[in-house]
Amino acid sequence: MFALGLLLVLLGAILVAAEAHVPSHGVLGAGAVAALAVGVTLLVSAAGSAVLVSVTAGLIVAGAGSASLLVMVRTKPPRRHTSTPLRRPSTLPNPRPHRRRAVPLARSLPMRKA
Repeated sequence: MFALGLLLVLLGAILVAAEAHVPSHGVLGAGAVAALAVGVTLLVSAAGSAVLVSVTAGLIVAGAGSASLLVMVRTKPPRRHTSTPLRRPSTLPNPRPHRRRAVPLARSLPMRKA
């Protein structure tokens, strides 16, 4: 029973590490909590403790793991802020560009005297 308990605890640790790097939305984490809880129960019972003590240890591990998994799944990851380059005011497009008034050609050219 000791070897199986140790194997389940190691499997739970591997699943916790995989949960941190793979977007599984808590599926791997739930498997990790179950493996850790059963593994701890088997390890404590293999050490010669009473059944009540080993089950209580497994329930404590399962409760703590479930609570932390619930918090991790419910919280949103922080947004990545993309930096936009700052523009100088002279390079910004003018929403209302200055328009020159149309002047008739006859008035715009000076008259030459002959």
